[in-house]
Amino acid sequence: MSGQDNNYPQPFPTTTTTYSQPQTTITSRHAPSDRYRSMSEMIDQQYLFSFYGIIKALQMIFDLSVFICASVNIHGTMAIISVCGYMQFVSMFTFIVSLVYYVIHMFRLDRTCPMTVPLKFTEFILSCFFTILYFISAILASVYIQESGRYNVNMAAAAFFTWSSVILYGADIIILWIDWRSSSEGPYFSSIITLPS
Repeated sequence: MSGQDNNYPQPFPTTTTTYSQPQTTITSRHAPSDRYRSMSEMIDQQYLFSFYGIIKALQMIFDLSVFICASVNIHGTMAIISVCGYMQFVSMFTFIVSLVYYVIHMFRLDRTCPMTVPLKFTEFILSCFFTILYFISAILASVYIQESGRYNVNMAAAAFFTWSSVILYGADIIILWIDWRSSSEGPYFSSIITLPS
């Protein structure tokens, strides 16, 4: 139908332009047709129910439990207040970093990251650091279970959760060490350190 057939005048003349583009081949890991169509396709279901995903989820649950037990227990002597403050710092710091790594693995962001970033190695180093922090925190919580002759239930619960976190982060170290050594990323120390034969 042209503009002359109806009674309304056309304010601007219409023109159609056709653009032709050469056919290109995409050689990336994900072709445009492979885009995720829903949120459930974006989430890595295998990671969520794997041993490593369950350990990460348990780490975050225990981090929050330590934080709650340390927050409830802020009363008493200055030593207990400072121990609880240290436990709160350690638990929130580890919770935030564990949550970031959980999201990275859950949404498969570790597979799209450039290989110049050694994610497995940095996660291994952070887990070693967190294990040391939680070990110190667990010793302090165990020392202050009895406060001036009476049994402190909140500190006992905090000691239980911190020792459990030490075990979880220790298991995480072993898993990450195996995963890092089997991958092709990260710094290679074999060329730096030579053992005598």
